[in-house]
Amino acid sequence: MLAAGHDAAAATWAMLGVAAMAVTCVQLAGTRLPHHSRAGAVATAASCVVAALNAVAWVERPGLLLAAAGSLVVVAALRRPRRGEREAFLSLGALPLAGALLTVTRPLLEAYVAPYTWLGTGWGTAPRAARDAIGPELTWSGDALVPAVLAVIAVGGAAAATLWGRAVAMRVAVPAVALTGGVLPLAFDLSWPVALATLGGIALVLLAVAAVGRAHSPLPPAVSGPTAGTLAGTALVWSLAAAPATVLALTTTGAATLLAAVAGRTRPVVLVSATVSAAMAVLAAVAGAMAAGQPARLAAFAALGVAACLAALAAVLRTDRRAESLCCEGTAVAGAVLGLLLAAASPLTLSAALAVTGLTVGATALRQDRRPASYAGTGLMILGSWVRLADLGVTAPEAYTVPVGAVGLVIGWLRWRQRRTLSSWLVFGPGLASALLPSLAALVLAPANTSTASVARPFALGGAGLAIVLAGAWQRLQAPLVLGGGVLAAVTLHELAPWVGEVVAALPRWVPLATAGLLLLVLGATYEQRRRDLRRLRGALTRMS
Repeated sequence: MLAAGHDAAAATWAMLGVAAMAVTCVQLAGTRLPHHSRAGAVATAASCVVAALNAVAWVERPGLLLAAAGSLVVVAALRRPRRGEREAFLSLGALPLAGALLTVTRPLLEAYVAPYTWLGTGWGTAPRAARDAIGPELTWSGDALVPAVLAVIAVGGAAAATLWGRAVAMRVAVPAVALTGGVLPLAFDLSWPVALATLGGIALVLLAVAAVGRAHSPLPPAVSGPTAGTLAGTALVWSLAAAPATVLALTTTGAATLLAAVAGRTRPVVLVSATVSAAMAVLAAVAGAMAAGQPARLAAFAALGVAACLAALAAVLRTDRRAESLCCEGTAVAGAVLGLLLAAASPLTLSAALAVTGLTVGATALRQDRRPASYAGTGLMILGSWVRLADLGVTAPEAYTVPVGAVGLVIGWLRWRQRRTLSSWLVFGPGLASALLPSLAALVLAPANTSTASVARPFALGGAGLAIVLAGAWQRLQAPLVLGGGVLAAVTLHELAPWVGEVVAALPRWVPLATAGLLLLVLGATYEQRRRDLRRLRGALTRMS
């Protein structure tokens, strides 16, 4: 071929043609003519090795040649009855296949990883060509040879896997073919919507296979499910280039996974599909609201509404489908957190979002197994009122928070009288926190002045903290003792800090250092006694209600 004026690539293909004829002879000879079969296998291996070396040395793009050479050697190994010969041929064929895979690693990673860069950008106009929209200001580096190389590698890998059974071969071939199919729109430079439809279509087929499959089927859900997730994830992030595509992709994924959760035959498929479907519902609601022109702080309420629906669905499913109920409940919590984060851009929307979340959590507490959620719901609503008061510029929050705290303490005391075994944190914690913490925050955050309110607040707060500490110690209740003591200590430090600073500034520099050294010396000398005191204090607190 070289003497006739052809290039190195043509000569390499000629050698592979000779190898293909030798493989055909090996397949025809089989076990009836073992010597001829062995000779054909050796000829195949030799031709493929020479072809691979020639491709690496002289061909500019040797990927397809290497893949073909490795696949031919693997096919020749299928007829080797001896175990040592078979492993030798497989190892020899794996090297060109690995080299071919290296030549397409970059475009393959770009096809499935580069679309995730759309997560850091906003929506824009829908792109046209798939290659130019692989990422913001990114262009795919591959060409039409990439899927051909991947397909030949898939054939070689599946042929090698047949030595361990047809089921193993199918588990190797199907993911490889699916990933190859996802690259086709880029290879042929098709439009961006066609690329999304191709990825989504392959993912839907694999999801259906995972839903109806069994754990011991030839293509189990453990293989088809992750492959479908890879393709669907790429399609979802790629759809972020334009708002309509994002809403459509999220809605389609949610509906498909919902059907998989209903029709799934294995528990992992059902649980994963249920979780993904619930998450897609939350994200689709937010994306739909934002695509309609609403700001993120208002789109947060779409997430909170879907989270409330998921919480209600979890309550319906809790008897017959306990695991699915937990999936819905967990996704509802994540949706509520997302809604609060989106609403945090404005204090007004944040306070409303906290109130809505508190109502949802409080409604969840109507379930017999979720009674403690009432405390979280109450806390969220109280926190929402605090945010609103801060947004309105209220400098005296006690007029709003102390009555709420007093009502909470009365309700807690009534419950504690009925059941003395209840924890004091559940009974008195919410009331004390709602009454004390806003005043403490107002004291710490208020600018220094000499107004009557700023003078009266520390005395009132310190006196209330002392009274609560005494009441907690008298009744041996942990929550009043800890909360009251913490508030009293914070007020004391806040009031004494300026005086201490002035005294330290007036003293010579060596006096604070000497005092600190003496204090460390005393603590070190009485270390064991301090440890025993701390253990006794911890034991006394632990024994409290």
